[in-house]
Amino acid sequence: MENKNLASDAKEIAKSIAESNPCEGAACFDLQQVMMLPKACQSGIYFSRKLNNYDLSIYSLGTGHAYCYVWNKTIGGRGSCEIASCVFSFLNTMASDNIKSITTFSDNCGGQNRNPIFLTILWYSVKALGFSKICHKYLERGLTQNENDSVHSTIERSCKNIPVYTTSQWVTCMRMARRSNPYHVTELTSEDFIDFKELSTKVRNLDTDSEGSKIKFLEIKTISFSSDCPDTAVIQYDYGCSLINLNVKPRLRNNDNTLPALEPHFRQADFPKLSKSKNDDLMTLCEKNTIPQAYHSFYKSLPVAL
Repeated sequence: MENKNLASDAKEIAKSIAESNPCEGAACFDLQQVMMLPKACQSGIYFSRKLNNYDLSIYSLGTGHAYCYVWNKTIGGRGSCEIASCVFSFLNTMASDNIKSITTFSDNCGGQNRNPIFLTILWYSVKALGFSKICHKYLERGLTQNENDSVHSTIERSCKNIPVYTTSQWVTCMRMARRSNPYHVTELTSEDFIDFKELSTKVRNLDTDSEGSKIKFLEIKTISFSSDCPDTAVIQYDYGCSLINLNVKPRLRNNDNTLPALEPHFRQADFPKLSKSKNDDLMTLCEKNTIPQAYHSFYKSLPVAL
């Protein structure tokens, strides 16, 4: 409970600073529960396998704006590179809005945002996007309620009785979910995902701190980078505990200070594909016209694993 209160206080402080200073940013992000396609009140759909759709929502605490990044299973999964790419896109937007320093908050999912790959995007963003400081803080496990819960419930409530058959229709529903200050919704393609895993291999050290101790990523509570010393991550294993330095200077040759290039996460041959069993169920719904004919082309165009 003490950690929960400290995390909540840190979020409120960051929110207050962001509200009073236009150059300071604060945000929290969370992945919404899987959205299924097709979505309609028909028994045939209920008993069929469906197409998974994902939404990473990022809520700007200072402005009240919400940014939703949407894709389906044939575009990407829910791995660390997909989450990192969405966060990097948001940070790029904040940098374009002249935000100089930003603090972000999230839950503790190790496979998505509590790992060396996520630390790498924070390091890269400070150096590539011109932030003076980026700090990420993890809310207490099991007590991660945040403003994105309101975003998700608003979307679910507003779309509850609306039939949805394609990812683009989900995007439209989400844009119309809040009439005042509508959500900024981006439909992603496979080309939008960046291989931050490959980028993390170009960093010299993501294993041990400056004292030679092994980094325990699943226990980290805060990570921060500053432009004054951009190749040093400052981490904490608990709110209020001592700071630990991690040197993440990249592997460069001939003293070249050029940042490593960003590579696409998916190559053409490796784009995600629908399983044959799921595709068969979707094709059956099309044949029975449970899915209206106007949307058959969407489902028939989905790539299927052989």
